[in-house]
Amino acid sequence: MSELLGFFAASLVVIVMPGPDLTLLLANTARSGRRAAHATAAGIMLGHALLATAAVAGPTALLAASQIGYTALRITGALYLIYLGAQPGRLHPPAPRRHRTLRRPRSPSPTMRLRAPARAPPSSRG
Repeated sequence: MSELLGFFAASLVVIVMPGPDLTLLLANTARSGRRAAHATAAGIMLGHALLATAAVAGPTALLAASQIGYTALRITGALYLIYLGAQPGRLHPPAPRRHRTLRRPRSPSPTMRLRAPARAPPSSRG
């Protein structure tokens, strides 16, 4: 029982420490708002729960005992990260470029008209 409490304490410390998860959460919040932040936080917590379950269930001990399995997992993970890094525009394609046109500029907004000083009428002196 004391090992389980120690595991939960260590897991809590790792989860609470700022790191890539917090960076992802803040970036998604700033870019897409509160709903994206909730979805990101739920995904992070699901990932932590799956990892904790895997640690308790024993596959980590199996990978630690099998040098071939551990090496295969590391290589697969590295190849996946290379694959993700090779496709930076896949999730957010670049915005289409706007072509400049020869249209007239828009008139200033009503607030800009109020703030702009009025021009003096041209003098009628000759």
